[in-house]
Amino acid sequence: MKSSTTLFHDALVITISGELDALAVKMLEAIMEPLPGMYKNVLLDLREISFIDSTGIGAIVFIFKRLQGHDATLRLICGNGQPRDLLSLLRIDRTIPCLRSLDEYLLVRGNEDEKDKTADGE
Repeated sequence: MKSSTTLFHDALVITISGELDALAVKMLEAIMEPLPGMYKNVLLDLREISFIDSTGIGAIVFIFKRLQGHDATLRLICGNGQPRDLLSLLRIDRTIPCLRSLDEYLLVRGNEDEKDKTADGE
């Protein structure tokens, strides 16, 4: 597994490629460990992942819960293929949003900002 991190607007984007299996999860844990409390929005870009197993799914759920405990959000960027199919089959995409692109993230964030303004009475 290879990984890189970048900032995209208000989010930290972690792009990983290859397979997200037991070996790769060790590397991912090292990347994700310091994140809670540092960033409010984290995007895990899985578009270059060719395979994900149960260990990878478990790591994603663990990261989601950890960030949620610090009032942060995790969103996944998923292309077509086995990772998206498995996330859908397990219904994880109902809890952790699985977007198709970074542009879709901007649309979602824009809608959330509008809802926040309406709720605040602005």
